[in-house]
Amino acid sequence: MADNNNSQTVQEARISDKEKALLRATFSGQDELLVLTRNALFGYKLLDHEKKLLKDLYRTEGLVALMRKILLPELDRDNPIGQSIDLFLTVDVVGKDEYQQKQAIEARKIMVELLESGLARLADVETTGPELHFKFTPTGLIARNTYITHVEMQLRVIMILAKSNEEPEAIMKRLAKNSAK
Repeated sequence: MADNNNSQTVQEARISDKEKALLRATFSGQDELLVLTRNALFGYKLLDHEKKLLKDLYRTEGLVALMRKILLPELDRDNPIGQSIDLFLTVDVVGKDEYQQKQAIEARKIMVELLESGLARLADVETTGPELHFKFTPTGLIARNTYITHVEMQLRVIMILAKSNEEPEAIMKRLAKNSAK
């Protein structure tokens, strides 16, 4: 699609300008709200005033749906070309034996369940949210650690988006490149 303002070719983003504006309006200069969001997603016990703050925050129209879109991307017929992704698309099974493949797939299923639980808690802070201190099996540990890493990375993307006009995909690539150093 051509941008009439600068005659450049611009690819449509999975996160719309309206959604980025919502992130900026909600989280710009409000890093403590992202920390509180993280605490809810990690299933930490919340104080009454924290519950009230989260309840008020996630009453904002479209915010829970946008957090879901960011944290738990799903295949959607309306996704722009080249931006169809879900969390199973990134499961690494290439070059692994059958046991390792099954373990990776099962770990991702558990991670998605943790995300569902965390997102349910954003919608209703009275729920307990995910349990990250369960009896660890190798598969459970992979799921837990992947969940924690994923949530932290996505909240960093939100933090950066709230402060800039940079595209989410460019932010993800830059953060991945920086974390590989």
